[in-house]
Amino acid sequence: DHLIMISFCLICKRNLPFVDDTESQDELAARVLKLTHIRLDRESVTAIDNLDCLGPITNLYLQHNLITKLENLDTLVNLRFLTVSQNRIKKIENLLCLTALMFLDLSHNQIDQLQEDQIPSNVMILSLAGNPCVVTDGYRERLMSRLLNLRQLDGETVRDEDDNEKEVDKENSASNEPAPLVLEAITLKIQERTQLRLQEMNQLHADHKHDLEQLHRQYDRPPKNST
Repeated sequence: DHLIMISFCLICKRNLPFVDDTESQDELAARVLKLTHIRLDRESVTAIDNLDCLGPITNLYLQHNLITKLENLDTLVNLRFLTVSQNRIKKIENLLCLTALMFLDLSHNQIDQLQEDQIPSNVMILSLAGNPCVVTDGYRERLMSRLLNLRQLDGETVRDEDDNEKEVDKENSASNEPAPLVLEAITLKIQERTQLRLQEMNQLHADHKHDLEQLHRQYDRPPKNST
C-alpha cells in the first residue's frame, strides 16, 4: 500500500495560521517548536513518523486517518492528550514512553487483544469503544486494576475522585487535571459532530443541485424536429 507520511510541510500547513512565502525553513521550524497542540486529523495519513521536529507538545490529534500502527511517539515526552480514533490500528503498543499521558482515545480501530500492560499507568480517560477487545472477559476490571488513576472508560465514569484517593498516593490523587481533560474530550466530540453535520449538509446540497439539474434538462429540452 502507498504510505502517506506525516511531513514537516503538512504540520506547517495544518497548524501554522499564516505562512509567509519569505519565511526560511529555520524560521518555520522555530514556529513549529512553539506549538503545544498538533492537529493532523483527516489527512489520509497511513503511518506515524517525523514527529521529532516538534517541541513540547501536549495534545496530538490523529483521528480519522489510515494509521495501522502506534509508533515513533517516544520524542513526545510531554504528551498528555492523544486521540487516534477511527484508524486501522490492530495492537496497543509503543505507548509506555508517554509517561505524562492522561487522555487516550483508541476508539473505532481494529484492536482485538486487550493489552492493558501497554497503556501508560497515568491515563485517566480511556476509550477503546468500537474495538473487538471490548468483549474480552474482565475487560473493565483488568483496565481498572492496571490503571489506578482511571476515572472514565468508554465515556462512562468508573471511579470518582474519592475512590482514587483510596487507591493512589496523595500527590497523584490531588491532581486537578481531569476537568480540563474532560472539557477537551467534550470539545472534540462537538467538533466531530459538527464535521459530520457539515458533511451531511454538503451531501444534501449536492443531491438537491443534482435534482434541479435533472428537472432543467427534462423541461428545458428543445422540441423534437417534426418530419
